[in-house]
Amino acid sequence: MILILYASVADPIETQVFDHYFFQLNSTDQHRVKRFIRWQDAHATLGGRILLKLGAEQLGITNLQLSDLQATKNGKPFLKELQFNISHSGDYVVCALSLATGMGVDIEQAKPMSFEDFHRQFTPSEWNKINNQPETFFEHWCAKEAFIKLEGRGLEIPLTQVELKGNEIFYDGVAHPVQFFNHLDGYKMAMVTEEVEAFELKEIDFNDLRKSIKHQ
Repeated sequence: MILILYASVADPIETQVFDHYFFQLNSTDQHRVKRFIRWQDAHATLGGRILLKLGAEQLGITNLQLSDLQATKNGKPFLKELQFNISHSGDYVVCALSLATGMGVDIEQAKPMSFEDFHRQFTPSEWNKINNQPETFFEHWCAKEAFIKLEGRGLEIPLTQVELKGNEIFYDGVAHPVQFFNHLDGYKMAMVTEEVEAFELKEIDFNDLRKSIKHQ
């Protein structure tokens, strides 16, 4: 089972909650959070780590240390005991977690934009389907990004070699299931997994966490 937690960062995370989790990060991640110019980016980044911690606890891993986070040579964060992936865009951050199944997740705020700048990232068949339709564009983009994050190889995989067909992503002759989420107005979200897997979607309010922090 895959647990998917999401939260709003439209407003700053309360200082008590922010500091509680910030000081659990390793020095590399603390520096990353502090160097952001916009508070929104800092809070979204830390918010992803908070969801990771909460999700691990809900999956039964109560001793997870955020300071144990490591990164692959391509910069993908990982933990030995848990599969997870984090994404944020606009006012939302999301974290998908599983004890066994690998996944990639991507959320995108569907802002007005010029799609022509992206046509080289799609196959001819995909581009014909998109046909300047914003909803279709973001659906394809999220699915491709989620697959790239699942693979964890970054720009090594050209997006034109990754094709969305229905509810599957095809790459190198192999199909991967895609799950789309349309529960947030103005956003598109997609998750790509190694195999079909049940999931649970939950919303988290970061500021509700101050109650539990007081008792620690």
